[in-house]
Amino acid sequence: MAYHVKDMSQLDRMIFEDRIMKEVRSALSLSAMDLLKQIKNANGHLPAVGALLYKIQQGKVKMNNPPSAPEWSLLWEAYHEQQQARRQNS
Repeated sequence: MAYHVKDMSQLDRMIFEDRIMKEVRSALSLSAMDLLKQIKNANGHLPAVGALLYKIQQGKVKMNNPPSAPEWSLLWEAYHEQQQARRQNS
């Protein structure tokens, strides 16, 4: 059965989006994996990594094979998780 996103209930849409994100997580591009690694290893430089992510996403910094839109969601989620963890450890 083919769904159109506009025809889905909110719960169905959330399940659909969750399934897409799981697929994206299992097949990250090399560029997304590299950026994710930078986020995880940022130590005290997390704000600089965040600025770099923003500039890449806005096209101000060019990158070969930039992350896809779903990958950006995962990258920002990882960034915010790291940010929150650092706040709790301060």
